Amino acid sequence: MSWTSVLAARLRGVFAHERLERELDEEVRFHLEMQIEDNLKAGMDPSAARYAALETSAARLGAHRVALGHTADDQAETVLAHLLRGTGLTGLAGIYPVAGLTIRPLLEIGREELREYLGGLGHSWREDSSNQDTSRMRARIRHQLLPVLRRDFEPLSVTRLARLAGLAREEETFWRSLEEERHRTLASFGPTGNVSLKIDDLLWPLPLLAGPGGGCRLGGAGPPFGRMPGPVDRLRGRALAGQTYKKILEAYYPKAKLSKV
Repeated sequence: MSWTSVLAARLRGVFAHERLERELDEEVRFHLEMQIEDNLKAGMDPSAARYAALETSAARLGAHRVALGHTADDQAETVLAHLLRGTGLTGLAGIYPVAGLTIRPLLEIGREELREYLGGLGHSWREDSSNQDTSRMRARIRHQLLPVLRRDFEPLSVTRLARLAGLAREEETFWRSLEEERHRTLASFGPTGNVSLKIDDLLWPLPLLAGPGGGCRLGGAGPPFGRMPGPVDRLRGRALAGQTYKKILEAYYPKAKLSKV
């Protein structure tokens, strides 16, 4: 049984025959490569061109999912790249196991473990030539930074970073669902289609936690928590200026403009 058959079986899929599998692989690869080339000629960047081609091929085949081969090492590299560029919780979440049509069933498996498994089956694999181009940050992280982290700091760096991504995804999912729920609850719609939302409602319950001067009080009134500097007034000002609510507004209404009333 081939590698793709093994993976398909794990995902509750079935290949009717080895020959049919090979013919299907060749046909899909041909159309995929042609679509990628067309997308690149249309001005797409390489990553967008590949994902768009996968979606096009999936639609042509009537496929409901596209399985990609990202591993835990890819996850670790992504998290490090986001950290170095500067990121928040969304960036720390890294690569999602499920995103639209795409699934990544190998995201918790190390790259070397996967290669050993393929080698045991007598299967080769493809390497993207851009992975060797150290003018790209991603390649430098793979070939230069991660080996140093493993050797000199933490042998399980990939595992630790992948775990961090998983925890960040859980947090991101929670806050995103809370954000959507608050939007549905607090937003009101006018007769002309305009959307209104009171900033004080958006920031609640922060005012209830505020001490004198807008400080944020944790736990109780006194030690060991005490007051923490958390200027709610400044946060309210940022929200009124459109900084806090801007991303939420753009997510729901891309053409909307935020104004103070």
